[in-house]
Amino acid sequence: MKTLCIRVDEKGNGAAASYPVSLLFHDGKGWKVVGKRGAIPIDLGADPPADPSGTPFDCDRIRAFILAQPSHAKYTEIGAYLLRVLESSGIGDSWRTLKAKHRATKPGDPGLRTMIDVRPDTLRSLPWELLTDGHVRPFLDRENPFLRGAVDGDVAEELPPLRLLVVVGNAAEMEEETVGILAAVSSFRGRLECQLLSEPTPQELTSAVDAWRPHIFHFSGHADRTANADGLLVIGSQPGAKWQLTSADIAVQFHNRGGRLAVLNACRTDAGPAATSLDDVRAATWSVADAFRAAGFLAVIGMQADVTGEAAGRFGQDLYTELAMSTPLDLAVARARVGMYSLKGRVDVRDWALPTLTVSARPDRILAVRACQPPSTQPANLDASDEFKKMGVFVDRDEPRVRTWVGLDPEGFADHAPRGLVVVRGPKGIGKSWLIYHALRTCAVRGRSVRLTSLGASETRVDFVDLLRWIKNGNPLGSKLQAPLPQEPFSAFHHALGQVAQGIQYTAYEEADGVVAEPAAVPFDRDLGLVEERARILFDRFLEGLKAVAKEQPLILAIDQTEKIDESDFRDFVVPHLLKACADDVDPRVRVIVAASTESMPDKEIRSQQADAAAEKIDLDRLPKARFATLFTQYMLANSIPWATAKEKRDHIVGLVSADSWPPSNLEIYYNAVKAGML
Repeated sequence: MKTLCIRVDEKGNGAAASYPVSLLFHDGKGWKVVGKRGAIPIDLGADPPADPSGTPFDCDRIRAFILAQPSHAKYTEIGAYLLRVLESSGIGDSWRTLKAKHRATKPGDPGLRTMIDVRPDTLRSLPWELLTDGHVRPFLDRENPFLRGAVDGDVAEELPPLRLLVVVGNAAEMEEETVGILAAVSSFRGRLECQLLSEPTPQELTSAVDAWRPHIFHFSGHADRTANADGLLVIGSQPGAKWQLTSADIAVQFHNRGGRLAVLNACRTDAGPAATSLDDVRAATWSVADAFRAAGFLAVIGMQADVTGEAAGRFGQDLYTELAMSTPLDLAVARARVGMYSLKGRVDVRDWALPTLTVSARPDRILAVRACQPPSTQPANLDASDEFKKMGVFVDRDEPRVRTWVGLDPEGFADHAPRGLVVVRGPKGIGKSWLIYHALRTCAVRGRSVRLTSLGASETRVDFVDLLRWIKNGNPLGSKLQAPLPQEPFSAFHHALGQVAQGIQYTAYEEADGVVAEPAAVPFDRDLGLVEERARILFDRFLEGLKAVAKEQPLILAIDQTEKIDESDFRDFVVPHLLKACADDVDPRVRVIVAASTESMPDKEIRSQQADAAAEKIDLDRLPKARFATLFTQYMLANSIPWATAKEKRDHIVGLVSADSWPPSNLEIYYNAVKAGML
């Protein structure tokens, strides 16, 4: 896509000073100035239209008008006037020539990106998003995006998943937007991780930013200003719990945290001219966005005035839905604006023109993630596995889900070291398996080799040799996630198994022996003595095989339904020789994640042998009552239930519940009841 930039610089000195205007064009090789430099008069010129009182519009009146009028026919006149201001500055002919040559005229064409880099504060606060020639509205163009800012070099790709932190300032008022965002998150299919903070305390927000280091920060709530017109975000709705995140705090708290995009869907409920001067209103409106840019964010989406909840919800959902399809940021914003416009289908309703996107890097690179190629050991089309398909309706567990996959694969988190063992604990039916599936999918998206050993299909207890075979050979009746590992690296294990299982004197495998196939299934004869020594030989050779499969990349193995393992074998062999061996490895290439029901045999043995001393421990509990409403709504939206129906049924069901907590399985139970027409 070719890029055009209209740059408006600060005015010079003197009574006759004006704002210099330059037209620049990037053809993919570099920037060049097109035509002669122009100028915009201090009073803008270009025959301004009159406001409803008959007074000609100037900068302050235009700004005050859009703040005060949710809809008005004058918006078309204002947009046409702003276009005349740019065209009459002296760049009009060159601009029209470039548009005619490079604009996309149908979907799929490369298109032309137009950046408006307006540097004087007085002009920057004008609603350039209203631009129109009376018919075409450039900021609603789905193929030729318009945006603000300037490109300052390239940026590196991020290792997936992108990290999104959604902070809700007022949970009750912003619910529609919040659930719209959450409904779109599943479309990323593991390439984005979302954490939701609803009315957090200052300490909770600081902790989340430090630990999470979000690529995307999304605020939904209200904005305000300090006495000196410094912008701020209002967090909390209850008396005594409300607090303010000021622009100064933003610049400090988010500095060098790796932020790429800040989305500030913040209404200004009291920023009218009666409260303070228009200059103060303008300063407060933009200072929060400026603070995020100062903190290092590459792009900021802000709102120029109060936006309706319906429009905010539609914008958020459409924005993240487009981003999930790898749509460049500027095109995603343009298409989300179109979604806002479609709610009323009227250009005189201002909502569609309120979002402003300002960037300092190429929009198609701001949220670029590394395309991680799967290792040769990974089955093809792994995302189609049954376990991963379920992840579209996996809700909540924000903090545990991140700790789980980061424990297994912390690349990108400088203050984390990889764990050879991750233990997921909790009561039966609490969602341990789902958390494991999520961790495996995330690691797979990051280019890691992953496998699942689910023992739930076993009709009998599994001894330790059968467990090793199951891990190595997979489940022929299972999904691709349960596919076999490459067999050649296990030649030494096969060689040892053929000897020690039958009590034959062990001799070390030599490479000259070539590839050794797995011997026919024979039981591990315990009556032959030296059981511990023989078992250790098998586990040592098995771990060597796993490391050979992994090579230089981590191999992530999940073992689910551990209760199916023979109790004595789990205690005597699996814990010390597999789980603890992996946990104690200081540089683990083989990383194991296991599920253990609270107070079950596996849980007790892992604890008693301190196999989890060096492990990442994830403890799951029931879902708190305060989260019922949001989670059930999110679950129904993820199952394609319309928002209005989801809200109605949610309110009815939550009103029936007296329990202080829910097991996650209740989400599916109540959803099925709604689907069947029982509720």
